[in-house]
Amino acid sequence: MTMREITRIRRKKGIWTIEWEIGIGSGGSLADSDRPRPELPKAFDEMAKFAVAICELPPSFVPDIAVNWIAWKYEEKNTMVRMNVSRFLRNSVKGITLTTPWWPYRETDDLQQGHAGNAMIQAMEDLQEEANRYIDGDREQGKLNFGEGA
Repeated sequence: MTMREITRIRRKKGIWTIEWEIGIGSGGSLADSDRPRPELPKAFDEMAKFAVAICELPPSFVPDIAVNWIAWKYEEKNTMVRMNVSRFLRNSVKGITLTTPWWPYRETDDLQQGHAGNAMIQAMEDLQEEANRYIDGDREQGKLNFGEGA
């Protein structure tokens, strides 16, 4: 099986859009309103706490953060991640949108030194696994059959 590298996951108005690469110059995208397994939105929403930490916001903001999209960039020696999130401003009755800088993966215990720690890397891997399941047809209503004659 060829390994997909997920490059972007976006959720907007019930539509999940997932983009990926397979090798150089090959890949695909899927935009679908089929409801995913509950693990995909849970893993996607879990990214809010990392976006809050990267943007140096108070941890108390996490419940008010909505994740809009997450993008990955694969370089020869590193993987980079970037997130776009929104927060409703109660006094302004408007929202604010923040996009994190590109953040490199490196195995450490925390986000303190300008890169993703082990917890964030594991959460990203869990999210990408769920995105791959969605691409492969594993949805809330069960596994879709994409085989011959289907």
